[in-house]
Amino acid sequence: MLGRFPPIPQASYPHMLAPDAELFTLFLLKHGTEYSRFDYDLPVGDGVDPGPDLPVYLRDDFIHLTRKKIDAVGYKSSGVDIIEVKPRAGLTALGQLIAYRDLFKISYPQFAILKLILITTQINADEILVYEKNGITILTF
Repeated sequence: MLGRFPPIPQASYPHMLAPDAELFTLFLLKHGTEYSRFDYDLPVGDGVDPGPDLPVYLRDDFIHLTRKKIDAVGYKSSGVDIIEVKPRAGLTALGQLIAYRDLFKISYPQFAILKLILITTQINADEILVYEKNGITILTF
């Protein structure tokens, strides 16, 4: 089932480290009412199949563990926002967001992607230029 979490701060968010979780809580306090539900650590893509030599349960676990995971997906009536949380932005999140967008379209074609969002505390002018050129919304807290 998609959209497992309400749009309110949680005690913890699956697979988010403490600094990321603090940032995401600030985001929810400011923007949570814009969404109906959220998913965290949402798997997209096919992952890596280690081959038929492994028992099925180990093979399935390996495939799941190697799928890409989106920090947060926010659901609205018209589609979804794909969200990456990085206290120090850098350019790593840029590649992640672009890849998540493309893999999400394949894994969940029933949803329109509205926005790619980076939540951060630190980002420099060069990075802002590149993110904005790629249509990514930057939210700083």
